[in-house]
Amino acid sequence: MTNKKKILTTVGIIAIIAISYSVGSTTAKTKLNEKTVSYKQIEEETKKKNDELKTITDNLNAIKANYEEAKKLVAEKEQIKGDIQIAQREHDSTVEKMYKASNDLKAKQAELERISNAVIAKQQEPKQLPAGHFIAGKDIQAGRYKVTPVGRGSNYVVRDITGRLKVNTILGNDYGVPEYVVELEDQDTIQAESRVKYTAIE
Repeated sequence: MTNKKKILTTVGIIAIIAISYSVGSTTAKTKLNEKTVSYKQIEEETKKKNDELKTITDNLNAIKANYEEAKKLVAEKEQIKGDIQIAQREHDSTVEKMYKASNDLKAKQAELERISNAVIAKQQEPKQLPAGHFIAGKDIQAGRYKVTPVGRGSNYVVRDITGRLKVNTILGNDYGVPEYVVELEDQDTIQAESRVKYTAIE
């Protein structure tokens, strides 16, 4: 090979290398958003977009978490409202029952008072015992009485549980006394020869 051919060959190789470099440099560029950018710029833009996407994804996940928490709170609120309504109904029912029980109690108390007054009135009604021997607390309730004869009258004697004489008088309008006040205690014995009326007194 002559020197001339060597020179031409070398020049050709250099030209090919230059052309290849130019083509590589040209093909290493592209258009992005109508702008011509390099591969490095594409990488930077891609990283930027990925970062933005990650931020958006993180925000979306946070929103989803807040939404789920809000749903949970709403469900708890509804549950609490339901519990309050149940408690209110139970309270109203209890109040109604208490009101009814109070009215029933008042009615029972009024009935008891009426019966007690009737018993007291019955006990305070004058009672008559015929001639004979009687025991206070058994034949007649113990208490304070005004005794009066029914009819002509007769001797009237009262002894305590030991046999000690408490009363020894004659009841009668014609002779003796027309009435006598006596305090009868349990187990006192009464002896009357005629019918006697007992009127309870204070």
